[in-house]
Amino acid sequence: MNLKKLMYFRTVAQELNFGQAAAKLYVDQSSLSRAIQGLESRLGVILFERHLRQLKLTEHGSLLLQETNQIFCLIDSINHRIKASQQGQSYTIELAISPNIDGYRVAKLLRQYHEKYPHIHLHVHEAAYQDILSGLTQGRYHFALSLHMASHRYDSLIFKKLWQERLIILLSKQHPLMSLQHITFNDIQNYPFISFQPNTLLHELIYTATFSPLETLFVKSYSVLQALVMAGLGISIVTQSMLDNMQNQHVATRAIEPDLLVDTYLIYQPNRYSHQQIKNLESLVNTFFIRS
Repeated sequence: MNLKKLMYFRTVAQELNFGQAAAKLYVDQSSLSRAIQGLESRLGVILFERHLRQLKLTEHGSLLLQETNQIFCLIDSINHRIKASQQGQSYTIELAISPNIDGYRVAKLLRQYHEKYPHIHLHVHEAAYQDILSGLTQGRYHFALSLHMASHRYDSLIFKKLWQERLIILLSKQHPLMSLQHITFNDIQNYPFISFQPNTLLHELIYTATFSPLETLFVKSYSVLQALVMAGLGISIVTQSMLDNMQNQHVATRAIEPDLLVDTYLIYQPNRYSHQQIKNLESLVNTFFIRS
């Protein structure tokens, strides 16, 4: 069974006349009749009751017509969506976001994107760094906004740098290190450390700085991290944007020596999308992030 034979069947079912159906399909009537007989033979059922020149759908024929109509509706929908996607009009984007980037800035971007492209549907997924990279290469995500280390090479992906920010030490106002204005990694080695989960890139970035704390408490959210720091249970390191979004009147900050910088990137596969999709997304990135 193929689409051509289903199209023949649907046309005959609509016309209930082989001659008229053949004329509509621009095929020979005998060829059309053989095609329908072949379809009946393949399915093992009779699709039409033939009474002289009058055709009538059998019960099996009516069922096949319903299913055939659904198949062609689906094909029409696929064609429409592909054409719309090529023109940058209507499609769904699966966007992955790492948990350690500036959520406020990303929210502003998504709002502007929705306002500029209202027919594009955004599905946002918060994911760990390695899951983002595997999801992009496997096609589960279309694009990602994530921290990224330049030392990590992935030739199959495009990395477009959006912004850079410093990492900041976060500690309680009663912590012994409050007397220092600048703190090194050696200074915090002997204190408990509060970190995001080990599978996050921020955790990896910090621990590449030859840092081995006395003990580590792992958390998943900013609010829990902040609460533990406020309670004096440890020191943490966060990005400047995380700090800006925190209610931080009960915690203190200190600069790290030497400076530790992190970069946020737009990441995607170069050959997966039409030129217009890439153009739309990069256009918004350029107008939003470069000016912000």
